[in-house]
Amino acid sequence: MNGENTKLELEDYKFLERFLDSTKANLFFAKGVIFVEGDAENLLVPAIAELIGRPLHKYGVSIVNIGNTAFNRYVNIYSRSEKWLNDFPQLKVPVAVITDVDIKPMPYYHDSDENTIKAIYVIRDEHLPFIAGKMNVEKEDIISLVLQSFSTKKALTATLEMYSTELSNGDINEIADLTKEDLSQETIDSLRESRALSLRTEYGNNENIQVFVAANWTLEYEIAMSSLRNELLDAIHNVKYKNPSSVANLKKLVDIKQKIEGLSFREAAAYEIYKPLLEKKVSKASVAQQLALLLHENESARERVIQDEYLKYLREAIYHVTGGPSND
Repeated sequence: MNGENTKLELEDYKFLERFLDSTKANLFFAKGVIFVEGDAENLLVPAIAELIGRPLHKYGVSIVNIGNTAFNRYVNIYSRSEKWLNDFPQLKVPVAVITDVDIKPMPYYHDSDENTIKAIYVIRDEHLPFIAGKMNVEKEDIISLVLQSFSTKKALTATLEMYSTELSNGDINEIADLTKEDLSQETIDSLRESRALSLRTEYGNNENIQVFVAANWTLEYEIAMSSLRNELLDAIHNVKYKNPSSVANLKKLVDIKQKIEGLSFREAAAYEIYKPLLEKKVSKASVAQQLALLLHENESARERVIQDEYLKYLREAIYHVTGGPSND
């Protein structure tokens, strides 16, 4: 585990010394590891694993919630240096990174006051040399901006000014003109595909370390797109109301389900389901805990989870760390 044998940098070691507490240090003793970026994944992935017959504890798999998207700090523990590979093979421990594509869908831009948006600002890799020159910084210093999108020039400006105070109004206008794109489903799909590829390239650096991406936005949004959307609605309802089973509150649940059933565009329906989480009207962790409980009690959920295309990335992550998919 020393610096000669891993791909960890000196700063990574300092970071890990600060943050590898007892809830994360179990990764050193596991037969397989799943890294997730938040509490919702930490609660739901084990529940999904149980449903598909791969309980993580039976396979010696640890799930590690790193609380952000700085996966390289952790996955490089399992990445071997060139010096190591000259004498030894790659480590055999399977590692899965579960993360979100984090590209906002079309319904987000059509919602409430933002329904007049016709264009967005997207920073792509080919824009970096120009932007770095205007900001008087190194290209590598702003690499994290790639594939970030902004619904207004004001939002773009606020982010750019976090990296440089030397931008004039003229510089900002030039950058805005360079990065402006028509808002369309094609643009959103292009961003999703590019972002997913970027994540897989960045973190999945050998066959044992693989990245599994929520292809449409976030974990909860993916579930809202899936055949488990009614269970997610029930979980949100149970968390939102102190007495969810009252006649008045049950009518609210029926009404929202009817409204969503009437939406022909799947992403519009998913967005309506996801909005209370997006607007922080309910806790993501509490909803995830409630959903995990509902799935455990629902006998029909197993077949839906096994077959659902939107949950495929979760299944594949679990299979990767538990010996591959079954032959059933």
